[in-house]
Amino acid sequence: MDKREYERFASYFRSKYLLTSFALHLARTHPNVKTVICDPGVAATNIAREWGCIGKIYTWRICQWFVPPWKGACTIAFAAASDHVNDLENGVLLRDCKKKELIERIKDVDEQEKIYRVTSELLCRIEENGNVHIKS
Repeated sequence: MDKREYERFASYFRSKYLLTSFALHLARTHPNVKTVICDPGVAATNIAREWGCIGKIYTWRICQWFVPPWKGACTIAFAAASDHVNDLENGVLLRDCKKKELIERIKDVDEQEKIYRVTSELLCRIEENGNVHIKS
């Protein structure tokens, strides 16, 4: 991969996609483990600084009044502590403490299996060699 693959939010969004895919794989292959995916939305992190002028605007108090950064933690706390989560299906995505629909592509079982296989292979290489070299 070259540097363009890591610009702005590309690697961030890809990592979230991969984590969600793994959670769905886990929910499907180990149904005895309750798997909940949390989308905290805007959280109290420094990631907004990567948004340039939009990130700067978001730091203004008036913007945080509409979308408070602490609110993102509520979904994670809800997923961890609420009895209502037990009534939801395995592999559910939550945002603002409510079920949110996943994009179609990530629900595809073949897609999940491909991602799982590649990830497993990379982890094996790391364990064997201490690093991974991907040739293009």
